[in-house]
Amino acid sequence: MLEDLGMNENQDKKWQKDPRLTMEMRHKQVKENRLRREKELERQRIEKTLKKSAFLEAQYLVQEEKKRKALEAKKEEEEIQREMVKLRREIIERRRTVEEAWKM
Repeated sequence: MLEDLGMNENQDKKWQKDPRLTMEMRHKQVKENRLRREKELERQRIEKTLKKSAFLEAQYLVQEEKKRKALEAKKEEEEIQREMVKLRREIIERRRTVEEAWKM
């Protein structure tokens, strides 16, 4: 009977897992999970940085386009003003010419 008990004990030991192996497997699993989370966080950080960079670049391009259009509008307005001054001078000169012709 003792032999039977001894054999059962040995058999039970064979079936029981070594806690060190379980602990090592758990540590390995925890490490893998941590690395996976860190990798995912890094990917998210990179993605966020790229989105922000793209947004800032687009914002910069929009501002540059607005500046270019404003400068173009200003130049066009200045050209119109120069043309108006030129036309006024021509009108004044024609009036003088007509007035001088009437005086003669």
